[in-house]
Amino acid sequence: MTKGIIQLSVYARNEIIVRILRLDGYKIKFPIYATMINSNFRQEERRKELLEEAYGTFESLFPSFPNDCTENIFSYLSDEDLKILIHATNFN
Repeated sequence: MTKGIIQLSVYARNEIIVRILRLDGYKIKFPIYATMINSNFRQEERRKELLEEAYGTFESLFPSFPNDCTENIFSYLSDEDLKILIHATNFN
């Protein structure tokens, strides 16, 4: 459960893993780790939402920038950094 944020992001994008974690069956099979799994999963769901919004923002600013590079840059940003990026580029 000490995987880095990048690895957790990969898991959060895997629909099969997301469905399994939403069923909460792991709470019965792994009661000792249930709280930690749930906390990390919820945290990663929030980060996934931030990343999706940040990708849209970044793409509107730099439309020809490769997605691989954007993903690499975002892997170094904290959730707070992503929020700042989104807020700073929200022109509405």
